[in-house]
Amino acid sequence: VTLDLAGKVLQYKSETDGSVLAIENTGDLTLKDSVPTAEHKFAVAESGLWTPDETNGTKTVKGGVITGGTGTYDKGVSARLGGGVYNNGIFTMQGGSIVGCVAGKTPGRTDHGDSGRGGGVYNVGTFTMEGGAILGCGTEWAEGGGMSYGAGLYTKGGSFTMKNGAISDCVGAANGGGVYTDGSNASISGNAKISGCKALAAGGGIYLRSGSLTLSGSAQITGCSATICGGAVYAMDDDVAIGVLTALQEAENTTVKTVVGCGGSQTFLLLIHTTAGLNLATTVYSPESIEQCVDIANTLTIQGTQPAQKEYITEMPLVDRNNAADYINPASRY
Repeated sequence: VTLDLAGKVLQYKSETDGSVLAIENTGDLTLKDSVPTAEHKFAVAESGLWTPDETNGTKTVKGGVITGGTGTYDKGVSARLGGGVYNNGIFTMQGGSIVGCVAGKTPGRTDHGDSGRGGGVYNVGTFTMEGGAILGCGTEWAEGGGMSYGAGLYTKGGSFTMKNGAISDCVGAANGGGVYTDGSNASISGNAKISGCKALAAGGGIYLRSGSLTLSGSAQITGCSATICGGAVYAMDDDVAIGVLTALQEAENTTVKTVVGCGGSQTFLLLIHTTAGLNLATTVYSPESIEQCVDIANTLTIQGTQPAQKEYITEMPLVDRNNAADYINPASRY
């Protein structure tokens, strides 16, 4: 099926949860736009989300637009998925823009407070982005907990190929302002651009939990930020971070300035210590966390009492070029 937006606005308006478009596992949808000169205005809310406002909007989007989705509710994970598009099949985006869609708790709703995944697109199938844009989308956290991921795109398993187009100004996710990938084969190439996205924790541009990431051609990640670490790219594991670093070097990509891993492997620590021109960092596991686990196990099994606290949080040291030498140990097995 091919959907031509023809310069129009396709807006989701409902009191119930839902994605603007939902593609099931046998579905195959191509999105295009034959009137790319049409103009639509959007205002920027305090949260950073873009909302339709043809009168006073300060952002101009050209061509057809998908907007207004809130996400398909999945009771199994207690989250709303894909504000703009929920894809469990084949989705090819050639034109048009997904703008201001949100996955997560809708303001004013009190019946359930769910986290969100994939404000613009939630993908568990095959998503190919040949053009078009995902703009000003977001995810919202549940009240009292429930992390949100992938303000622009959340892709889990399957594949994500971005050959062109843009993911820009997406906000609100804990991790993955632009893209959150978990077990997907992700490839970003051509003139694809991820810019101006923000994460509340890690991975302003891309949060790579697992899977593979390839960057090539003239692809850019620019102007993205994260409150804690990984403004451009955050890799969940040092081995994944090394893979990202290799991909950047092979692509001769100079737009990504920061890569952050996790774990403190000696291989990555040496790269942090010796690599020039890139800001590399990782976190190391503190022995205090192991000590706490032993104490909790002793309290439960030996003493037969409940721990004094319901939650224990141990801060993990951040290691960068300034202190990497302090953690390098040739005798280490990791």
